[in-house]
Amino acid sequence: GFPGGCWRDLAAVHRLGVSRSLIDFPDDAVIFAEMLDILMGVLEMKNEDLAGKWLLLYFGFTHCPDVCPESMEQLTGVVDALDMDLSLSPVQPVFITVDPERDDPKALALYIKDFHPRLIGLTGLPENVERVTKAFRVFNSRGPPTADGDYLVDHSVLIFLVDPRGSVRDFFARDHPLEKMTSSITRHVQQG
Repeated sequence: GFPGGCWRDLAAVHRLGVSRSLIDFPDDAVIFAEMLDILMGVLEMKNEDLAGKWLLLYFGFTHCPDVCPESMEQLTGVVDALDMDLSLSPVQPVFITVDPERDDPKALALYIKDFHPRLIGLTGLPENVERVTKAFRVFNSRGPPTADGDYLVDHSVLIFLVDPRGSVRDFFARDHPLEKMTSSITRHVQQG
């Protein structure tokens, strides 16, 4: 959920349709490229693999019991619907972990294979992942460990639409209807 008051406010702003320009997201392509380089340094992937593409970003973790799988199904449904329109540039789905201690590239590869075939999973050093989550204003907080050492991570539940220049163009809460997401993303991609 949105445990922080600012996220509740941000979700309310989105529902009211207030311009994104009023929300201070990282909209400089160089900053975004640097953030991608930070995450991709751990993987056999380069910034060019995502540069110049429309992206749908989701921040979550592979041990999440319910919210993340549901959000990944939502993201997959949207990407599948967008793929039906051959006139649109493809939109690349991306999962960025908020739990880099457990979500190494192998764990991410196992997790994402259950969702969209083009889904990319990104991880990195904890301090680098933290920089990226802060840049996107993604709340995340590790919960107390259970008796067996397991833990949950409370985090913001948003899907971000990022344009080919690295600007956040829109974001969608968990309860955003699939049809409205698809329509909004289509409009943004068509406008360029």
